[in-house]
Amino acid sequence: PHDEAVVFEVTVSDTEDLPTDVALRWTSDVDDEFSTAGADSSGVATVTADALRAGPHTVTVTATDTDGLYVNRTVAFVLNQAPEVAAVTIEPDPATNSDTLTCSAVATDPDGGTPALAYAWSGGATGPTLPLTSVIAASGDTIACTATATDDAGATAVGTASITLTNRNPEVAVAIAPTAPTRLDPITCTATVTEPDDDATTVAWA
Repeated sequence: PHDEAVVFEVTVSDTEDLPTDVALRWTSDVDDEFSTAGADSSGVATVTADALRAGPHTVTVTATDTDGLYVNRTVAFVLNQAPEVAAVTIEPDPATNSDTLTCSAVATDPDGGTPALAYAWSGGATGPTLPLTSVIAASGDTIACTATATDDAGATAVGTASITLTNRNPEVAVAIAPTAPTRLDPITCTATVTEPDDDATTVAWA
């Protein structure tokens, strides 16, 4: 990944000079010279580069002896950039605890290609859709979705969205019996409550 240091290593030998007398110059075709660290007495030179820009690189190490003779060695590689999650949405919005929620995200990869997307919900479910019932969600609950984008090199990025479930009004049906009472009949009033969110309800009489 482009935000991690890259370690380079070469072995230096010369029939006339000591390894420590051989000058080394490390360059990138993108970032130019980034080190002049030489080899140790055993001939091993190790350089850590932590400021190379993302994208393709060709790195060249040039070894020059005390007579000015030199040799180049190159290595090509790509510093991968992590994908980006531009937007995460949950539909429908507003939603109730009897809806099926759908999470969707837009992800891009600066290196090209199409990142794979995976979805996880705050309750532990996975996948882009979440069917709700009153058993797993109540009105007023906040449901969150996390979208994870993964590129071809395994780099990841995440984005989240959340929604608060709407509380629906209960419905009340009132019946009076008998329907045609006389002044001597006792009257009974009955209320039937339908609560679409399955919340606990109370009935007050007036």
